[in-house]
Amino acid sequence: MFIVCPHLEAVHLDRSDDDWSVNTERHWRARGFRPVGRELVVDNWVADQAPPRARLIGSTIHIDAGLDGQWFSLADLDTVRACRSQGGLLLGISTTCEPTSVTGPNDILRYGIAGHIFLGWVPLS
Repeated sequence: MFIVCPHLEAVHLDRSDDDWSVNTERHWRARGFRPVGRELVVDNWVADQAPPRARLIGSTIHIDAGLDGQWFSLADLDTVRACRSQGGLLLGISTTCEPTSVTGPNDILRYGIAGHIFLGWVPLS
C-alpha cells in the first residue's frame, strides 16, 4: 500500500448557492477510491475513468494521478516483488492523517476504519 495525503497542499471545493464546501470524499469516490469496508475492491479498478498509473523503476514506485498528484517512494525488495506479482498496488488517499506521522499498521487500520483513508487499486504500467 502506498499512502499519500494530497490535502496537505490543496483541497477540492464545491460551491452551493453562496457557500463553499470541501468535497474530498465525493472527489475520491468519483475517481474510484473507496473507504475500508464492504465497498472496497482491492484488486480491480472500480471507476469509469482511467486509474492513476504506477511504475516501478528499480526500487522506486512512481504514481501519476494526473492533476490529482504525482508521488514516488522507495520500496523494499519484498514490496517490489509483491507489486510485480500482483500487477499493481493499493493507493491510499488520506484525508486527514500525515503518512509520515503514522507509527504502524494499527494507525493505518484506525484511520481506515474511521473513513479517513480511501483506497484504490492501481495497476502497474
